[in-house]
Amino acid sequence: MVLRCRTGGYVNGRCAAGRFSFGFCGLLVTWCAATAAVADDVELTAYLPAGGRVGTSCDVTVSDKFARWPLQVWTDTPALVMTAGDEKGALHVEIAPDAVPGTHYFRLYDAQGASRLCAFVVGTHAEVSETEPNDRRGDAQPIGDEPTVINGRLASGGDVDTFAVDLDAGETLVAEMAAYRPLGSPMDAVLQVVTPSGTILLQEDDSLDFDPRVVFTAPASGTFLLRAFCFPADPNSTIAFSGGPADVYRLTVSTGPFARYALPLAVERDAVEPVIVGGWNMPATPIALRPTPSASTDTAVVFDAAVSGVLNLPVVPHQVVTRDASPADDAGPRALEVPVTVSGVIAPAESSHDYTFRMDKDAKLAISVASRSFGSPLDAVLQVRDAAGKQVAKSDDVGKNPDPALEFTAPDEGVYVVSVSDLHRRHDEGFFYNLTLTMIEPSYRLSVATDRFTLKPDEVLEIPVTVERLHGFAEPIEVSLANLSGDAAFNAAVTAEPVTSAAEGDTAKSVTLKLNSSGQGHTGNVQIVGTSAGDDVPVTAGATIEALGITVSQLWLTALPAAPATN
Repeated sequence: MVLRCRTGGYVNGRCAAGRFSFGFCGLLVTWCAATAAVADDVELTAYLPAGGRVGTSCDVTVSDKFARWPLQVWTDTPALVMTAGDEKGALHVEIAPDAVPGTHYFRLYDAQGASRLCAFVVGTHAEVSETEPNDRRGDAQPIGDEPTVINGRLASGGDVDTFAVDLDAGETLVAEMAAYRPLGSPMDAVLQVVTPSGTILLQEDDSLDFDPRVVFTAPASGTFLLRAFCFPADPNSTIAFSGGPADVYRLTVSTGPFARYALPLAVERDAVEPVIVGGWNMPATPIALRPTPSASTDTAVVFDAAVSGVLNLPVVPHQVVTRDASPADDAGPRALEVPVTVSGVIAPAESSHDYTFRMDKDAKLAISVASRSFGSPLDAVLQVRDAAGKQVAKSDDVGKNPDPALEFTAPDEGVYVVSVSDLHRRHDEGFFYNLTLTMIEPSYRLSVATDRFTLKPDEVLEIPVTVERLHGFAEPIEVSLANLSGDAAFNAAVTAEPVTSAAEGDTAKSVTLKLNSSGQGHTGNVQIVGTSAGDDVPVTAGATIEALGITVSQLWLTALPAAPATN
């Protein structure tokens, strides 16, 4: 018998420099009885297309040799329903009209295991499939005048995909590829604008992480070619174009309004006000859009069917102020009250943005800038000066993170100045940023090594949990397993005694949560949470998924059923 039920849960992640978290809600769980206790995670190599349009349906082909089929599909929103077809690897996707555009997540599973987490991007434009042959200029696939998303794959080594676009003189084309991010495709793609005769007019790569974006204004009316190829994201000794089943992409092509950033570039948690969208091909009258809350409490989504591009803005629990690129808004330092996030655009030549704030002696402040992480070309530099103009702190990049951040302890009571500038003294309307100032308080983080676990009957599953104590946090932390579904069957199938991380000693930096199985079997999402004195809400343990560039706090647990008794 198969029992289908609708349940729910969500991730309460925390945004920090270099981290991204997201939420899940309204998930669909299907339970199937198993005949034996065999741990066998589901392999999922690749899938195409990797997205679809709001209010439509599509068929997705998943690449792998599945030992078991059909499988069930978990998604992060009830607005995205995926079901397995009769043929192995075939999924049917229904996208609701009220689905929030942007990146969503899914995984395949059954009672014996689960696949890796995968991204599925919901868009607002017409969608077409890349069609071979299109390697040569003469075989370029034509793309119409309307904004379009091309779902494609660089399927093998040496593969090149070419598309033809007709442009009027002075018309600006924006073409943006999503592959390495957010899909996790192992490709470092390149986009070129080429004439039909083969002259390369523009080439871009690494515009958004490893993904390219071209912005091209036609010098004359005619047909222009978009050409895509890639190298491996993980470099090797091969000097050649790469390709493979997992090298899938979504290429958005538009000559209409294309969102690049918003002002402000953050949303106050208790006051979701409209933002002004900036970008390419924007009308004379500013476009104001109200952010839509996402499944996570930490992000909001800005989108409109008439505008290409979806913006994900952080939701912050403090004041957000805006500083635009107009000369009137660039006159002198602006006084700030901490905590605060400032969204700004550095446009005037040879300028920086200066802000003043007051500090008590020995008070500790965290200061950070987010710019490259939003796709801004701003190579931000942070400087803190005292009232006399002496530099007392400075930051550029932080490790592999190209955005600066620092922790500042005030040497004396008084007014200080923080400035944001570009390392190379470049400025235009696209040099946007978020500057955040918050007081430093003791806190902690929890993390685990993976987002999937398998619990076998009659065995104990040990999950090491790393405890990172920040800024002198010295309270005991109780770490426990949370049943997200609230399903009584879960409690009957899995038990785990809470463990305590003491302020000192062996458990201060790490504890081990031990899960026991009754052999009844269960599969679904769980969380590992920490509670301590003074916590407003529990702190969830995060698992970093490097391929997708995200940290998730909903973890997948497969508790295998015991093998049936034999006479």
